[in-house]
Parts: sequence; C-alpha cells; structure tokens
Amino acid sequence: MRVRIEALRKGRHQVLVGGFGGNGNGARAHSLRRLTLISSSAWQWPADEATCRRHGEMLRGLRGGVSRLRQTATIDEVVGVLTDLCLAPRGTARDLLLAARHRIHLRRPELTLILPDLPADVHVVLDFAFEDYWDQLTCVLKVSVSTHPPGPVPGPATDVAGPDWVELLGMVRDGVETWFAGQGLYRTDFRIQGREYRLPTVWVGELNDPAADAGAYLTESLDVVNGLAARTLRVGDARDCVVTPSVLNGQILALRRSEALKLEEPVLQPTYLLVPERAAPGDPDGRQLGELEETLVDALVSLEGQAADRLWRIEADVDVWEHQLEVYDQVAERGLVLWDALSTHLPVRRGRQLERVHRSVELIHQILLQGVADLARMETRTQDCLAQVGRARADLVDAFDTLITEFHTGEFGLRTALAQTGLVGEVEVSAAAVVRQAARVKAKYDHLLGAMSHAFDERRVRESDVVQRASGKVGFALAFIGVITLLDATVQMKPESLASGAYLWPGLGWLSALALMLSVLAGLGFLALVCWVVFSAMEEGPLGSKKFFRRIYNGRRDSGDSGMWKFLRDSSSAELNKVADDPAAWRARDDQLAARFAQLWDEIGEVDPNRLAGNGRWDVGTDIDRVAGLIEQWGLWTLLVTERPFGRLARYRLPRLTLLYRVCTLLPGTFLTGAQASVVSEDDCRRSLQRLGLTWAEAGRVEKSLVAWVRQRGDVSAWDVLRLLDDWWVHADATGPEIAERAG
Repeated sequence: MRVRIEALRKGRHQVLVGGFGGNGNGARAHSLRRLTLISSSAWQWPADEATCRRHGEMLRGLRGGVSRLRQTATIDEVVGVLTDLCLAPRGTARDLLLAARHRIHLRRPELTLILPDLPADVHVVLDFAFEDYWDQLTCVLKVSVSTHPPGPVPGPATDVAGPDWVELLGMVRDGVETWFAGQGLYRTDFRIQGREYRLPTVWVGELNDPAADAGAYLTESLDVVNGLAARTLRVGDARDCVVTPSVLNGQILALRRSEALKLEEPVLQPTYLLVPERAAPGDPDGRQLGELEETLVDALVSLEGQAADRLWRIEADVDVWEHQLEVYDQVAERGLVLWDALSTHLPVRRGRQLERVHRSVELIHQILLQGVADLARMETRTQDCLAQVGRARADLVDAFDTLITEFHTGEFGLRTALAQTGLVGEVEVSAAAVVRQAARVKAKYDHLLGAMSHAFDERRVRESDVVQRASGKVGFALAFIGVITLLDATVQMKPESLASGAYLWPGLGWLSALALMLSVLAGLGFLALVCWVVFSAMEEGPLGSKKFFRRIYNGRRDSGDSGMWKFLRDSSSAELNKVADDPAAWRARDDQLAARFAQLWDEIGEVDPNRLAGNGRWDVGTDIDRVAGLIEQWGLWTLLVTERPFGRLARYRLPRLTLLYRVCTLLPGTFLTGAQASVVSEDDCRRSLQRLGLTWAEAGRVEKSLVAWVRQRGDVSAWDVLRLLDDWWVHADATGPEIAERAG
C-alpha cells in the first residue's frame, strides 16, 4: 500500500489518498475535502484574578474572533465574564468556571504571532473549556488545525502541489501548545501504570466523494481508509486498530489507536480517525454533519478525560498500598530471620536465659500484632480499589451510551476499548495483583504469629507440667501434715505432765533458740517470696531493655516532645487532620515532625547489637543479648516506617517529612537498606511536592536528585538529609521555583 497526500498552496486544499494495485497502476483515487487535526490537552487553572488577567492579555494579543457558547462575543466580553467568575467566592467561582467555554479562531495574521514562518495557510481554532480533574480546576484546550476554516467547504480545486499536510498540521499543533505552555500554566499530567497519559488527538478526514453509509468504508473503500490510517494513525491496515463501523446515528466511521509518543519517557496518547459519510439530502451543505463531528470529538475527549481521571485516582491509591505492603513484607522477612535465631535457644535453655529468650519473642510478637490491624485495613482498601475499577467501567459504559450512539456490530469497538480493555483492563490487573499481595503479606504475618503462639503454648505446657509435679509433692507433704494433725487430735501424743521431764530431747536449752531462728528465717523467706512475686509482676508489663528500647520509645521525662510514642501520636492521621489549611501552621508542624523523625532514626542506628561479640567470646548469654538487641532495633525502625499517616501523604502539606519517608529505606545500616520497598510511593511524593507549586516534572527532578544524592553518599544519615533539604529550602511554605532552582 502506497500513499500520496498532497495539497494546494493557496486557498482551498486537496489531499489525495491513492490505493495502488499490484500492477502499479492507480486503481482508485479519492480526495479529501478537508483534513482537520484536533489535539486536546489539560492545564492546571488556578481560579484567581491573576490567572484570568493573563488569559485576557493572551486573548487580546491574538485579536482573533471569539465566541462564547456558540454565540459571537467580543474579547472584552469574554475576558470580563471570566474575570467576574474568578472574583466570585472560591467555591462558587469553581462551579461557575466549570460551565464556561469560549473559542477563538486564529487566521493567518493572528497565527503568525505564534508561528511566524508557516509554509502554508492553515486555520487554527482554540477551544477553551473547564473540567474538574483530581479536585483541581483544569482548563481543557482543544487546538483544531485544519486545511479550511470552520463551516461548509466548497468543492475542491484540481491543482496539486504543496507540503505534506499531515506533518504540517502536527507541527502547527505543537507550536501552539508550546506557546500556550509559556503563558504560565502547567500541564496536568495523568499518570497511569507508570506512564504519562494525555488527552486524545482526533483526525477528521472529510472525503469529496464520501460513501452513502459509513459502515461501507471497510468493505467498498478499504484502500481509502487504509491510506488515511497509514498517515494519521501510522498503521498499515485500518483493521489493526479499534474499529467501530458507525457512530452517532451511523454517520461516522471511527478508528482508535493508543500509541507511545516518546521512547525515552513513556507517554501514551490515544489517537482517533473519523471519516464521515455523505451528508443527508436535507443537509446539502453538510452543516449538520459538521456539528455531529464536533459533538463526537467533544464526547471522545470528555470520555477519555473521565477515564484518565478516575483511573489515575485508583492507580494512585493502588500504588500507595503496594509500597506499604512491600514495607510490611520486608518487616515480616526480617522478623522471620530474627525468630529463627531465637528459636534455636528454645529447646535447651532454662531459667533466666529461657526467660530472656521468651521476652524477646514477645517483643517480636507485639510488633507484628500492631501491623495486623493495618494489614487488614489495607486488604480491605485494595479490594475497594478493585471494586472502584468496576464502578468506573460501569460509569464509562453509561456515559458512552449517553453521549455516543454506537452501532454495535462486533464484540470489540470504541465502547469496549474505552470501558473494558485498554487502561481500564490494565488498572484492573494491577489492583487484582495488589489484592493478592495484601492477602499474601497478611498470611505471612498470621503464619509467623501462629508459630510464636505455638512456642508460647509449648512453654505453658512445660511450665504446667513442672507445676503439676511440684503440686503433687506439695500435696503429699500437706497430706502428711494433715495425718499428723489428725493423730494429734485423736491420740494423746504429749506427756501427761510437763514436770515429769518427758521431752523428746530433754535438757537441751539451745533447741528453743534454734526454733526461734528458724521461725525468723521462714518469715524473712516468705517476705522475700512476696517481694519477688511483686517485682516479677511489675517487670512483666514493659518489653525491651530499659537502656535502649524503652529509653527511645518513652523518651526523656523532662522533654515533652521526645520519644517515639509521642512522635507516632503527633504524626497520626487523626492529629494531622486537625491542622488548618494554613501554610504557617503546616510549616511549624512539618519542621518539628521531620526533626523528630531524623533524631529517632539516627538514634536507633547508633546502637550496634553486634558489639557484644566484639570481645572475642561467643557464649550463650552473648548470643541471646545480641539477638535481643537486633530485635529491639528492628522493632523501633519498624514502628517508624509502618505507623505512618494512613493513606496518601499528599493530603497534608508535609514536604520535609514526606521526603524523609521516601529515602529512609535507602539510608545505610538498617534492615531495609538495599530493599526495593519504599515507605512513600513516587506518585505520592511528587503530588506532595506539587502542593508547593512545583510541576510534575520539577517534583520528579527534586525527588530523583535526593534519591541519587543519598545513594552516592555511603555514610549519609537522616540529619544529613534534613540539612540538604534546608539547603534546598524545602519547607511547607516555600514556593516551587526556588526549590526547583536550588535542587538543580
């Protein structure tokens, strides 16, 4: 299949699409009445007066004809309406702007202000609408680049010359979007499956000799459709795409392909090709058919945006749970190793050594128990994400059937590609995988806790066996005493007269003193036994050593902010939700929490449990103390990385704490060092930095620069990371440009 697409140099344009047979002779040639490229993009739109002022200056500078809601209006009228909307109360302004829409038609004089060296005359229409994507007011810009102005097109000319219009229209589109990006707005980058996902590009090819039925293009005019698809969708055969023979009352053939735009960075964008059929007899100039084309383009952009927004939200939640599950998985793996080290002592140790081993087992058991509730909640949340995919699919199907009347001739069409396969199917697979991961990690916790419970049961059996044997002996002694007492009550065992001198050991005066001493010793022994029981009961409560675990966990008594449990309390979701939306309040909270986190992290790492074996001796007591120290260190680090605010950290203005969470698993000397697990997902980290005014790309550069710096430094500590963030001026009330500049 060879394709020729050519155009006239001036005025009216003719694009020829030719199909050639095997003999090399032109079997058939069709010309396009008009070729149009409609590219849509999403831009963050702050609902403030400054943004509306910039937008008004942009419109006034273009001096093109402006329409609002398909009604002619002047530029000043449009700018005035938008400014009034922006100056309304915050909630009201958002609702009013969502209903606002205006267009501007750029003719050659206006277009040369943006692209001064155009090789041919093209027509550009800028369509501004507003949507609500990820709770962010978003300006959806449609750049329509066409060989003809909007409206009916007269018959084609016969002269054939000029540039490749497909490439030219794409170049104009890129130039206009680059110019718009320079107006101070940031592109809204949908992120799905680790790739940037952009709103669709739509090609509309209007033939001079269209078919009477759009469904016949695939049978009677397949060479024409293949020629268009080769140049616009870059496929050799139109049937390689998602094909719907007819949509919108069966008047338009629609093809869809999702392709990668960049090889170095995955960027996906769906591309459509629309080929309308012949206009109805009651629509001689094709005006109604043109409105149908416009309606279909709006519907496709709306559906793609709705799908991207819903799936991005679900994907972000799935990513958060996946990263947290990876951390819990690493915690369980390390706990299993420590449990194995302790279990070697259980069969043969006794007395105080056995008690020390079991206290360490209890600490592992308690740390793991604190994660079971979180794992159960994460398992529920992952299942909810999977259910949300199903709800998003149902909503997309309903929206598609409402906006587009598709003629369903096969199992696979636009409706299926949008709502059931493609991105929806990919996100559904990811959510299902995370659901299985949550069940697997929770099962690992349950199995490890079950093994420890069996160890406790075995100890209770051994202790109860000892108690039973001792109880038998004590019972025999008590029974013997009871027999003597009974005999004394029934038989005269004392001498009849004390004066007769009939004693067991008569005349021994020291016997009374000995009896007194034994009585005093028995009393003291009983008092010591009571004190030991009370002391043991007091020691039974807290776990871990007093000099390390309890000192860090409880903190200093003379300080109100030290101690891990106070940090966990102050950084909990319940406490963070109390902070008002005030940058000054968030600055104080973020600086304080980040400093306390860094102090705790480094303080835990300062103690080396292996130091106990440094003197060259390796006996039973040394090994038990060493493993117990490793367990205490593992438990403290585990609490720091697992008892973090639940859900997405991007909800809070905590950039310093978020970045510390992001790189803490890369710091040397921990059981998480070198693992793939990360406390905060990349998406969550970037969205947290975006709250400071950074773009998605700038936030990514800051995050990657910090990760690279930590990996290059072999001896970096949490306080070193905090000092670097100070150099970069990362604070809750900082602005994005200065952070991006300092971070490089």
